[in-house]
Amino acid sequence: MKSNLELYKSLYLIRYCEQRIIDLYHENEMRTPMHMSFGQEYIPVGVCSGLDMKCDITSSYRSHANFLAKTADYKSFFYEMYGKEDTVGKGKCGSMHLGDPKKGHILSSGIVASQIPAATGLAFANKYKKIQNFAICFFGDGAIDSGCFWESLNLACLFKLPVFFICEDNEWAVHTPKSDRRGYKDLKKIVGNFDLYFYEEESNDAEILQKKVNEAKNKYKRNPKPIFFNIRCYRYLAHIGIETDWNYNYRPKKVYNKWKKKDCLKIQKDKLFVKYDKNLIKNTEQNIEKKVDAVILKAKKSKSLNSREMFKGLFYEND
Repeated sequence: MKSNLELYKSLYLIRYCEQRIIDLYHENEMRTPMHMSFGQEYIPVGVCSGLDMKCDITSSYRSHANFLAKTADYKSFFYEMYGKEDTVGKGKCGSMHLGDPKKGHILSSGIVASQIPAATGLAFANKYKKIQNFAICFFGDGAIDSGCFWESLNLACLFKLPVFFICEDNEWAVHTPKSDRRGYKDLKKIVGNFDLYFYEEESNDAEILQKKVNEAKNKYKRNPKPIFFNIRCYRYLAHIGIETDWNYNYRPKKVYNKWKKKDCLKIQKDKLFVKYDKNLIKNTEQNIEKKVDAVILKAKKSKSLNSREMFKGLFYEND
């Protein structure tokens, strides 16, 4: 598992990369819609580190934090944001479809809940082939309202698959609260009745989550059952875009203020202040910033796809 310093590096990388998107998006060179991970970074960092990165993940369209936590590949991240060809997706994936199967991020999907059966199938394949990897599926609480979630959960329990269902529960499906979407009040009473390990978490602390995920992994090894985590979190920005959404008056700002006090970066940074010199932490942050900024400059200047390459791989081509 990762140390506090390593956890903080991963969290800071994600936060800084997204901050640079906010800073530069107005230039209109990143021609892709953005679903930002601000405030939710501790979830993929804690989950992936709890499994010592020995996992393959699928993600929703809110994929930035998941991709960077799993791969740490900020070069491919920004080359994709700028639509450049020197990346796995050849600049065609944009923000919502990030992935690099060779580095364990199998896919991100723009269709709500569609990544869940994909992760379940991946877990089945790993078990069938005796590959000692867990499949991790990240999804928002809105995806639980989809039928394919329940079908996947049921199948995973029947086959005792090595899969983590990670619900990034930020309370909202776009602008609709859970109370307007669900005919039940307690998710644990429903999902917890399946033959699986059920966890709840809302600390915003990547270290605590890392330990819980590691514990769940060891439980699976002793007695195989799929694992479900309902992880409370809070997205700081709007459902889509780089702005806040207070002007819509659907989320009270007092809830934001409550979560902001226990920001996941602040939690880890406060721990570091106890162990390390402040200059070390500052240098760590500056080093990340310097590397990311250098990549952004290169991404801006690098080659874009030509019109012929733009449509390759999108349709069947009979050579």
